[in-house]
Amino acid sequence: MLACYFGLANGGYACMIAWLPSYAQEFGWSAQSSGELIGIMTLFQVIAALAGPALSGERDRRLWLFLGIGIQLVGFIGLVLVPEPMMLVWVAMIGTGLGSCFALTLTVALEHLATPKIAGALTAFIQGIGFIITAVIPYVAGILRQSTGSFQVAWLMVIFALLLMLIITSRFSPAGYAKAMEPYNA
Repeated sequence: MLACYFGLANGGYACMIAWLPSYAQEFGWSAQSSGELIGIMTLFQVIAALAGPALSGERDRRLWLFLGIGIQLVGFIGLVLVPEPMMLVWVAMIGTGLGSCFALTLTVALEHLATPKIAGALTAFIQGIGFIITAVIPYVAGILRQSTGSFQVAWLMVIFALLLMLIITSRFSPAGYAKAMEPYNA
């Protein structure tokens, strides 16, 4: 579940890197301006990746994950419904949500296990499987774009993934970590 969550959390990022400039160019943005959107998204990602875990201080990070996912949802819904003239706002929101979710997802994974050695192995597994899932998402988005002639369906796919993440996030109760990982902590 953690590996799938990590993959979905980064799938939106991969889609934005792969397709955001092309999407912006459909609205008349120049190649340079549409490429700068990636820089803006990255700036907000970095700030949120540093701030998210620092602000979440507590052990139960679900509230902060819900917030990061919610910010992304608003951003992606904005890309679908009102892409212009608020493209910069949506991109900043998506970057903020992506950055906080990335950092918090890694933190949640590390909180599952008691020893650094086992936590490292779990993190390697999560990232290995997760990045395979991440790699598939922009590919599917490209297929959807090509078959429909629009990025709207691709963004809707990311929105669906975020809704799935909300459901999964509710299962990340720290009280259940020890039981879920009991065989690995022995």
